[in-house]
Amino acid sequence: MPCDVTSAALDGRAANVHCPGKSFLVCSLLARHGHPQAGASGCTCFPLILTLKFFRNVVLLQHINSLRDIFKEHHDHAEEHFRDDILSKARPLADKLGIDLILPRICSPQTHRANTAGLDFKSYYRTRLYIPYLDSLVTSLTSRFSSNNNARFNLLYLHPKMMQELEREEFKSLITVSNELYHIDNLEYEMMNWFDCWCAKVPEVAKTLDTADLLEHCDFFPAIKQAVLTVLTLTASGHYV
Repeated sequence: MPCDVTSAALDGRAANVHCPGKSFLVCSLLARHGHPQAGASGCTCFPLILTLKFFRNVVLLQHINSLRDIFKEHHDHAEEHFRDDILSKARPLADKLGIDLILPRICSPQTHRANTAGLDFKSYYRTRLYIPYLDSLVTSLTSRFSSNNNARFNLLYLHPKMMQELEREEFKSLITVSNELYHIDNLEYEMMNWFDCWCAKVPEVAKTLDTADLLEHCDFFPAIKQAVLTVLTLTASGHYV
């Protein structure tokens, strides 16, 4: 029995997806773990689950990039942020709890870590704790979510719902990065016709489509069809991040 999928489902509200053929929760759990039985027994909500997960991965990557930029900005202006965001709140709290904010006792030169320039309380904790912690965050996010992984995500922008958020040249740039990985013939030519084709349609139409539905619109776009099939073969569990 087909699933009742509302347009709001593509906005991330999975509660609006009702699956009478199989419990949506069961399908979701199977999809999360990449189980081969997900979508079996006539359940048609599984392609939607894949679409939702793919979209959330794109949004997740965008959010991580924003966080990384924020941490870098805090690092570049460490003195200001440490004073206004941390120290200004720590001092009243320490006074309330009867804790003295003082330097740790240093009896001899450090041998296992760098010596700190200056002996005032604010400089010590800014240079020994705050800045190294920001460095660690930025390094971790950069290594785990590097730009080398963007090519896999960028193909998701072939979905009309995602295209609506992009300018023409921005869309071209993103798909070009993906094609450097997949080398799909004529994709760079067809993708602009694909973009223009969907921009001419009513925006609400895109919200009712899952990724698999795009195959029905690819009769004159063989390269786009191959790209969509590539998207559908990507794992929905997010391990390719």
